[in-house]
Amino acid sequence: MSGLQVPCPKCDSLLKLPGREYLGRKGKCPHCGHRFLLTDPDEAVPLELVSPPEIRTGTSARWVPDSPAASQPGPAATGMPAAAAEATAAAGSPFDFSPPADSSAGAPLVTAPSDVPVSQRFRRRKPRKGLFLMGGGVAIVVGIIIGVVLVSQNQTQTTTDTGNATQRNEAWEQEKQDQADSNEAAVELSPTKGSRIPLDYIPFTPHVVAHLRPAELWQSKPKYQKFMATLAQLGVWLNEQIPALTHFDPQEIEELTLAVNFGSRSSEPEVAAVVRLTKEYTQSDLNARFRGGMRPEFDDVAIFECVEENRCFLQIDRQTFAVASSLVAEELAGAAKFPEPPDPEMEPLLRESDRTRLCTLVFDMKTVDTHRQFVFIEPMQKLVDEFIIWMGDDIEVVSWSIHLEPNLFMETLLRQSNDASAMKVERAFQLQMQRLPERLVHMTGYMKPETVGRYQLISRFPAMMKAVDAGTSYHMGPGFVRLVTILPPHAATALAAASVYSWDQSVVTDFNVDRPSTTSVASIPDRIEDRLKLPVFVDFRNTPLNESLEYISDVIKTPIELDGDGLKQAAFTQVMPQTYNLGNVPALVAIDTILKKYAAERDPMVMVLAADSDRILITVKSKATDQGLPVYDTSGRK
Repeated sequence: MSGLQVPCPKCDSLLKLPGREYLGRKGKCPHCGHRFLLTDPDEAVPLELVSPPEIRTGTSARWVPDSPAASQPGPAATGMPAAAAEATAAAGSPFDFSPPADSSAGAPLVTAPSDVPVSQRFRRRKPRKGLFLMGGGVAIVVGIIIGVVLVSQNQTQTTTDTGNATQRNEAWEQEKQDQADSNEAAVELSPTKGSRIPLDYIPFTPHVVAHLRPAELWQSKPKYQKFMATLAQLGVWLNEQIPALTHFDPQEIEELTLAVNFGSRSSEPEVAAVVRLTKEYTQSDLNARFRGGMRPEFDDVAIFECVEENRCFLQIDRQTFAVASSLVAEELAGAAKFPEPPDPEMEPLLRESDRTRLCTLVFDMKTVDTHRQFVFIEPMQKLVDEFIIWMGDDIEVVSWSIHLEPNLFMETLLRQSNDASAMKVERAFQLQMQRLPERLVHMTGYMKPETVGRYQLISRFPAMMKAVDAGTSYHMGPGFVRLVTILPPHAATALAAASVYSWDQSVVTDFNVDRPSTTSVASIPDRIEDRLKLPVFVDFRNTPLNESLEYISDVIKTPIELDGDGLKQAAFTQVMPQTYNLGNVPALVAIDTILKKYAAERDPMVMVLAADSDRILITVKSKATDQGLPVYDTSGRK
């Protein structure tokens, strides 16, 4: 990518700029912290010291009288040798006071050419004529040789360029055009068409950027409420941290831009936020929310300091403000006029961002890897290490965004490092996504969730990621790889819950112990009636009917088939919610509890267990009677 490097006038460190549009702004050195005006280093003209003119020393100085008669030649002048006269005329020094030549002044001081013999004059001219002829001949020969060489090189270069141009037009140029067309088609798939995420009023260059639309995420629509509920502890944490940082509830904030800057490895990261409210507030209301007075030293901007929380608020208008630590109050005030430039490596992905999407996360992989020991808690270190290793060394910056309407839309942008190409990153990441479900199966085998609902979601998480891989398309952008994932609307809730539950469970799971083995085949009874006596832990919370039976089937290692056509005949569905907290009970008790819920219906559900069958069938009573299937009495055999 094209960029500029501006040296710091204090420590000579180079500050990378993404483009010339940042020239003229005020920047901050990433090494020494010195703030200076960003100028083009190529426009600087080095100072050159001009030496005074050299004073030439005169030779053969003569005294000239003031009277005109003194200009007449004397005997000494007449008898001057020709060589001395030529030396005197050639000196040209400021000490030569001889008057200019004039015909009325008398005869010249040098000997006339007519006084020199003719043979002597011819002897002097012959060497000069031969030297000029020799130099001219050499110059002509050298010019001819250089011309032949240049013409030959031009012909060779023209032939090479013509061959290369033909090759690019037939193969490479067509491939580049196909990649550009594919990327443009992927951009059109986006359900939002907003502008890029702004980084105005951020007092530092961020390494992590998170952009949220809290008012939309916390709206009263059931779809969004269910999505936020599935985030579990993450949703609760956001609901607590946003008011603590901004002094406004999520429903009052239209856009929230969070920025994190990592300093030295042992120091805490700096956090800042830019808040854009859903409406304008009165100045008195804003003063009450900021909980502090104005800093008098900043007379050109409005800086409010909350001493109790050690935070400063930069008010832009009655609907926009920025908040950061009081330690960076000066930088926060300067950002009102001269915002800090973004990281040159993050700029291409920020340029592709969309501020109208519900959530966007952009981060620098190498910076997160460097500071992971001081940012993440100890139980998460193992999982973070696994994630960084899984991403690989070829990916430098990652951007991930999500939107829920009309379908589940996710976009992932991967910017390659200087040692890799976008095509290499695309192929490697596509292979990693194909292998991810198998790796998740291995990891979830160590997890022991407390509830059945979480167990079901965590166990289905590998299959969900396989569906994500199937619904993802890969495209080549200008300097990055674009991944677009589109899934049905209902997939958002299940995928969010499975991801969060798996993440939470991984924190408390010890992956260093031996993986717990599943129930061996020898411990499973041969008869289905005996398998129905095996214990099952039941804690269903709005779990669909088909998923509840799948869980029981997995525990007792016996297929349970749900007759969909029979259920439709009695106006039943396979996704009817089941909510029971029975604890450890026999599998037959769990099935009987489910069937009892619909026993009073016109055509109740029953369980069919044939003597020669190796499966359990759940259907309706009328269909079992018509087909002559034996109905198993679940209530009398508990």
